[in-house]
Formats: sequence, C-alpha cells, structure tokens
Amino acid sequence: MTKEEQELEILKEYKELYSIVGISPNDIEDIKEDKDIDTNILKIEKLIKADDNGKIVAVGEIGLDYYWNKENKELQKIIFKKQIELANKYNLPIVIHTRDARKITGHSIPAEVYPRRAGDSSELIASSERAKEILGWTPKITSLETIVETAWNWHKNHPNGYNDK
Repeated sequence: MTKEEQELEILKEYKELYSIVGISPNDIEDIKEDKDIDTNILKIEKLIKADDNGKIVAVGEIGLDYYWNKENKELQKIIFKKQIELANKYNLPIVIHTRDARKITGHSIPAEVYPRRAGDSSELIASSERAKEILGWTPKITSLETIVETAWNWHKNHPNGYNDK
C-alpha cells in the first residue's frame, strides 16, 4: 500500500478527520524538472479522485515563500498556479497564508480571482473574541498581527527550523 493509499484509509477510518492536499513551497526543493512537477501534481489529483468519501476538503497549504526559498521563485509560481488550476478543476477551495503575513514579511502572493465555488467562505475572520465565545478558549496572544510577527521572528532566528538547537 502506498503512502497515499494509507492516508485515504486513515481518512475513511476516522469520521471526524478531514484533509487538505497540496505541495507547500517549503516542500518543493527536490522538484527540478517539468516531469517532476507533473508527477507531483498527478499524485495530488490521484488522491482527490480516489477520495470517494468527501474527506479531502481543499488544496493547500499552498503559496509562495520567498523568505526561506529565494532560489526557486519561478518554480514556486508554476507549482502554485498548477495547484490553483487543480483546485478549480475539482471545485475545491485553496488554503494559503496572506494578509498580516504579507504586511510583516513584505512578500505578496499574486492571486487570480475565479468565480466562487460551493463551500468557499465569503469571508474568513480570525477573532479571539469568537474563539472565547464559541469554544470557551482564551488565547494567550489575541492580536493576529502579533501572532504572525512572533512566528516570523522565530523563523528568522531559526533558519533550520526545529533542527536549530
């Protein structure tokens, strides 16, 4: 059984579990040629097609990461666009980071606007007040900008991620 088949079996086993599938810009360093791009996109498409339980709910987490991956900007753009096309083909929303992250990092994500699809939210609100109200959970940090800035500073100080000791 392939890794992908195992993932689909896990999704079938746990009714409360859902998944997003995609190629993060931080996971494309081994993709060097067009055939590698197509092979990886086809793997994602195969997973989406094989999901007969509606457990794959979006394509993501996708985007552009010019802070960590400066050397492959064009490849990131190609893969990002192909994944947006794949999401549109299967009528799936996409998951990306933007807005406050853009303001703090200084990097924007180019976007193409497509017609809304079933399941697309009209608006996403990240609100600590709503988390308190709905979940009864009070976050330690309530400002989205502070959360993103804290994470960004950690990444700047730990270029090798958790491998920095």
